[in-house]
Amino acid sequence: MQVKMKHFRNNLSAPVIFGSGVYLVTRLVHSLVAIVALMLYPLPPTAPQPTVHTWFEQWFLAPWYRWDAEWFLKIAREGYIIDDGRSGNYPLYPALVRVVGDPLGHNYLLSGLIVSNLALWLALILLYILIKRHYGDAIARKSLIALALYPSFFFNLGYYAESLLLLFTVATFYALETNRWGWAGIFSGLAVLAKLPGVILLAPIAWEFWQQRRRLFSRDVIALAAIPVTIAGWTVVRHYLGPEATTFDLSSPLSILSPILSPSYRQTYGAAVVFPWQGIWLGIQAVQSLWGQVMGLTVTFDMVMLVFFTLLLPFIARVKPTSYLIYTVGLYIMNLMLVVDIFPLVNFPRRMMMAFPAFIALAMLARYRWLKLVMVVTGGTLSLVMSAFFVWWLWIG
Repeated sequence: MQVKMKHFRNNLSAPVIFGSGVYLVTRLVHSLVAIVALMLYPLPPTAPQPTVHTWFEQWFLAPWYRWDAEWFLKIAREGYIIDDGRSGNYPLYPALVRVVGDPLGHNYLLSGLIVSNLALWLALILLYILIKRHYGDAIARKSLIALALYPSFFFNLGYYAESLLLLFTVATFYALETNRWGWAGIFSGLAVLAKLPGVILLAPIAWEFWQQRRRLFSRDVIALAAIPVTIAGWTVVRHYLGPEATTFDLSSPLSILSPILSPSYRQTYGAAVVFPWQGIWLGIQAVQSLWGQVMGLTVTFDMVMLVFFTLLLPFIARVKPTSYLIYTVGLYIMNLMLVVDIFPLVNFPRRMMMAFPAFIALAMLARYRWLKLVMVVTGGTLSLVMSAFFVWWLWIG
């Protein structure tokens, strides 16, 4: 027993130490970026700002209160009660913000960052463990660094559900690979409740179910049923919320996907489900129509990241197991199908951050020194610049 515990501690020490280090460094760097950015260019009085009471809240919490943070904290305070599009945000993150924030005197500004940052810390540790199982410590370390250098990484540090989705996505794969099918069902259900892209986990779960020859009439089928049941349950709950009820749009062959977008969300943001090639074409048209304007940078970045992941797919195909590729391709296609007006692929870069196999592929490619230098310089620069833009209330996906 003592030998097993010692072996367990030795296997856990490297992931905890390195994962914690990556978290602390990125937390510190992006916090400093936010402080310096706001000192150089303070926000105008008209910019939306939360109520703060201390210097800590002003400099370390309030700078991350941007865009979707307003919705998440509003849901934590009020719930899903107004027909204003908030139902497009899934409930796990605001629910946890409420649970943690109530004992803190309803300080949801503090609890919001506690929830997202704790989830990120755990996700980094678990991702290290998962990658180490297949590729060892060196690739695991490089993969975490590649993820930390990703331009949209800072969303994990703010009032967003990305870190929760990343945590439960990685946990689902770990459960599958260690034959904990009940836990795979629980984690995949929580991933869906964190954020819509969690539904893509059904594809690798089904693949592993077939590959491992699991028995259909057994407890293992819980993992297969978890995501459809979760989606159905959330759809029913939204139906009884009143004005946020979900309806079916039968005007398109894609109508089967309509429950994932509530009417108010579609109306508020002009959201729609299209075929993947339509998403690409709409993205190209957006670049042409906004070229020369400030927001043209946003749609151009979206298309650049689309090209980046398209070119990376052949390298991701070399990452094992096969379920990693299935998950990444599913996520890639889904993110082309969910579009909004004016900036069709506006969430593509952020959603593709969940494609952790992409960062394993980048870690493998980092054996070429020149490519590693390009990744560090380009990724690091974009990450810092976009973090500053975000703090300045400039939408960058």
